[in-house]
Amino acid sequence: MSNTEQSLERITISMPSSMVRQIQAEMERGHYASISEWVRDAVRSRLSSGRVQLAGPSQEEEARRLEAIERGEYSKGDVMEEIRKAAPQRPKSA
Repeated sequence: MSNTEQSLERITISMPSSMVRQIQAEMERGHYASISEWVRDAVRSRLSSGRVQLAGPSQEEEARRLEAIERGEYSKGDVMEEIRKAAPQRPKSA
């Protein structure tokens, strides 16, 4: 399905005004027609970089983990460490 065939969903985001001003400057330079276009481009870029995992573990993987916890092979701390490792990393502030 092409981008034009996909339905759009409205969301609301909050961000610091300094970020909004930077996006507006990109718009004034003709790089983007709207803030929405800029956000879509940023999200596409982030998703295509492989830094974001949209799908979580499969049902089989979840069942395997639960069984391992029940057998005492994992502690809650181990599970939390796995979650931390799997979570997308936020970029470091400059």
